[in-house]
Amino acid sequence: MKASSSETNTDLQRGFEPLRTIFAVLVLVLGFAAAARAETGFGTISATARDGQPFELVALASDVHYQIGGLIAEASIRQRFTNSSKDWIEAQYLLPLPEGAAVHDMTLRVGARTIVGEIREKEQARRAYVEAAASGRRAALVESDRANLFRTAVANVAPGETITVEVRWWQQIRYRDDRFSLNLPLTYTPRYAPTAGMSLVDGAPGGATPQDTSTTRDDRHSTDAPQVAVAIELDPGLELVRVESATHAVKVTRHGSAYSIALASGSVAADRDFVLEWAPVLGKAPASAMLTETLDGETYAMVMMLPSSQLPVPLPRELILVIDTSGSMEGESIKQARAALDLALSSLRPSDRFNVIQFNSVTTALFDDAVAAAPADVALAREWVGRLYATGGTEMLPALAAALRGTPPVRYVRQVVF
Repeated sequence: MKASSSETNTDLQRGFEPLRTIFAVLVLVLGFAAAARAETGFGTISATARDGQPFELVALASDVHYQIGGLIAEASIRQRFTNSSKDWIEAQYLLPLPEGAAVHDMTLRVGARTIVGEIREKEQARRAYVEAAASGRRAALVESDRANLFRTAVANVAPGETITVEVRWWQQIRYRDDRFSLNLPLTYTPRYAPTAGMSLVDGAPGGATPQDTSTTRDDRHSTDAPQVAVAIELDPGLELVRVESATHAVKVTRHGSAYSIALASGSVAADRDFVLEWAPVLGKAPASAMLTETLDGETYAMVMMLPSSQLPVPLPRELILVIDTSGSMEGESIKQARAALDLALSSLRPSDRFNVIQFNSVTTALFDDAVAAAPADVALAREWVGRLYATGGTEMLPALAAALRGTPPVRYVRQVVF
């Protein structure tokens, strides 16, 4: 396993797929390792002492920085922690990352020394880490624990020693409902672990004056969750209507066509995901933007095309509503299901077609085939749905077969809502 001090890793072309790549960083310093067992959350680091007793390390800081250009974001997280015990330990913590994140770099800093990680195949990197830890060398490992969750292990941490781990990744920016969004998970839900014998399948114009877009959320520091700071540099490539967060109070500062966004309180408890949204100015014609970047003498460009604000004439639809009325739906479940169907029926347009199918031990359709959404038939359907109640078993297949039977008329879009 090769390690280098104070150097950059330029060979990043060998795969960014987070489920198959792994980083291993080795430092040739003698020590003694103890095994860590517990899975922990964002910034909360657990370890096991030589006497087998678990304890928590002190999380000093967690800082996240984003550089966003158009639909691509490059991000980094820097976490610092210290071994507050009197023993040499192995520490483990879990790092939740955004969906689809592609990790491309890891750096470990021990005192004044910097070690840059290498991308290796998963099993190869794991063997190198185990061998280094067993021989007393200081080692670090970052791997995909499961989708969007990376486990970080640091072996042979000396008493009182502070270690800084920095992970860098790329992620895509989502565009939906006329706005862009960035999601950063700051916590995670532990996965259910089946007992023995069971199986589980994973399936606005303005100057550089700060604009306070604080929400009504309470961002006071919590003693129960680690603290994290988030800073974002945004170059949207388009004129924006607003930049805001529905999850945290943020401060937005505009610099020409770019924006700087930071948490209003500086840092917050890592007890919920951070979401940032920005909405472009849309006109009657489609909008376009081009962003360029020069790297190693080569210029790269990205072109974005956004639809206009004029909604097209919607195609007529054939809406098939399927409702489970088996005994397991008794109580609040059947009430909510009936309310959902009533809402769907009330949204039908005169040009639409529809049908309603209910199933338990048997399957019953309101109409033999989908019918036009005439007011009288819609009213009949809403009355029929209102009388449905939960009883019998759950025979799903006949209902699905009935919903998918035949083909809709030409130009109609069939939508089956289960």
